[in-house]
Amino acid sequence: IPQELFVNRRPVRSLTVSHAVGEGYGSFLPRGCHPRFVLFLDVDPERVDVNVHPTKREVRFSDNEFIHQLVRRAVRQRLSGGVGAPGRDDTEVSERATPHVAVSWPDSSGMTRSRPTETTVLPQPGPEIQLAFVSEAAEPYVRVPAGEVVALGQINRTFLVAQVGGDLVVVDQHTAHERVLFERLYRTWTARSLQAQPLLLPDPLDLSPDHVALILRYQEELGKLGLEIEPFGATTVLLRSTPVGLGPVDPKVFLEDLLEDLHQWERVPALEARVRPVLASLACHGAVRAGRSMQLDEIKMLVEEWRSEGEITTCPH
Repeated sequence: IPQELFVNRRPVRSLTVSHAVGEGYGSFLPRGCHPRFVLFLDVDPERVDVNVHPTKREVRFSDNEFIHQLVRRAVRQRLSGGVGAPGRDDTEVSERATPHVAVSWPDSSGMTRSRPTETTVLPQPGPEIQLAFVSEAAEPYVRVPAGEVVALGQINRTFLVAQVGGDLVVVDQHTAHERVLFERLYRTWTARSLQAQPLLLPDPLDLSPDHVALILRYQEELGKLGLEIEPFGATTVLLRSTPVGLGPVDPKVFLEDLLEDLHQWERVPALEARVRPVLASLACHGAVRAGRSMQLDEIKMLVEEWRSEGEITTCPH
């Protein structure tokens, strides 16, 4: 994966910076993916050791932790400002459709001339694509103020379709809701205001003794995430609460995912790196699923909430 780093205009490599960029992207990229970047850093030369490697392609900073936090924070702030993860590369996009292009240039007389624009031609959906819109009539396509959302319907009870200003927006309903829930959970956790909501009927869940011991080892930390889990015998636990704002959660399936995250905790000392996967798992389990029919008012509300969280089109886990 192309990762180009220039420190004081010298092309170099730095595991500290590469790791910081990856941490900055965090949940903006799907699990298993790594960011591509070209990054220029201007650093006081006295704080950079360029003699780490004979070819001088690797550098070491006098304060690695400071550089790591600086780069990570800058990437995170930029992405949180509404710029999502990079999309598909230009080659793949150009194979699907010809973009609308307008080019202008001055001629010898100083007049500006324009090249005729090229019109985008989108492929027609094949017979396997079913357009299953909700039964109630949608509002007609009209010009609406920039940013205003007009819900149009669903495709296959999986994708939400809406008009936003002069644009047509199509987004996976589960991804959109999961992103909304995750960003809210993460904000309330960082503000130390995450609250728990008790489950009406907590089911006893049978686990191995080792898994019960693992959950109880981190019982206090999980409680701070709104997860009240208590033993109910030697090989059984009860999930009594989840964070406020989540939809229905299947305790058995969620705890299976939680156990995978807890296995990583001993190898991940940073608190945020521990918490993020758990919050992402909670958001995933609490989000609306594909296959659920949604009414126009629900679609409008979810698209508005998703847009307010930066319109990120990737799941946080």
